[in-house]
Amino acid sequence: MKSRAAQSDEAFDLDVVVKDSKNHINHVTLNVCTRYLGTGTSSTTGMVLMEVGLLSGFSLLPGFEPPGDMIRKLEKEEGKVHLYLDYLNETQFCVDVPTVRYFKVANTQDASVNVVDYYEPSKCT
Repeated sequence: MKSRAAQSDEAFDLDVVVKDSKNHINHVTLNVCTRYLGTGTSSTTGMVLMEVGLLSGFSLLPGFEPPGDMIRKLEKEEGKVHLYLDYLNETQFCVDVPTVRYFKVANTQDASVNVVDYYEPSKCT
């Protein structure tokens, strides 16, 4: 299980935890939690893009539908998932991104997760 928190000078707090499945060795869930740190005059953002990089050899679990009303749109790309959130505020928002290994890869590298204010890209992690 790995975790990384964002640095304090960024617009968003970000915490990512990789959870291995005890029942299925080829399933891994990325738990991504973020919140807006309230920089500037507003305590709420507009639309936010969360880009979740997938580990080498993994893809999004087929049939995954993001829960709740916060996620407006989901786009899949080779090795990456884009989640469009309506907004973020100081309340932490978390989402589990389930993945499945489709190919064994030696020396798997870390993947990145970025959170960007869609209308003000300078606000990011």
